[in-house]
Amino acid sequence: MLPYTFIDDVFTNEELNQVINYCNTLSLGDATVGEGRIAPNYRKSKVNQFKVNNQNNWIFDRLQTAATYVNNEFFRFDLIGFDKIQYTEYRDQNDLYDFHVDCWMGENTPADHMFPRKLSCSLILSDSNEYEGGQFEVMYTKQPEEVKQIKNRLITFPSYMLHRVKPVVKGTRKSLVFWVIGPKFK
Repeated sequence: MLPYTFIDDVFTNEELNQVINYCNTLSLGDATVGEGRIAPNYRKSKVNQFKVNNQNNWIFDRLQTAATYVNNEFFRFDLIGFDKIQYTEYRDQNDLYDFHVDCWMGENTPADHMFPRKLSCSLILSDSNEYEGGQFEVMYTKQPEEVKQIKNRLITFPSYMLHRVKPVVKGTRKSLVFWVIGPKFK
């Protein structure tokens, strides 16, 4: 069994267009690493992290339903939910995010990460013909494995798994990312 999974068609086509239109209204800033450092050779993209409100709560509800389904069917982690979504654009200036994990562990965990990220979820918003490069890869053996990106596909994997987005060389790759948290692993 693979250590990641995906489900397609999380939203209807009309709903996905509404999600994309909502994201297009967001102001974007440079992506950072660690405690707010800019590291363009390691992570380069434009992002906005947004919390639930009256305008976007239906997006949160649908993603929560999808994440709960995936967790119940495949991972069975003890989870409590999530509170924000990150919208990301990787543009044609070689934007990338090299190998990393999405969870903090140990004594250096920031205060706002009281509960660890357990599941990482990435919803692909772009058609593959809208960009070149930008492959999504996970590392669970000696060689990275590419996970096929399809518009409206939710890719889900444990947050402690190494993964990356290879450089985009043409066009724009768009995605929504969120992390489902829960009590510490035992």
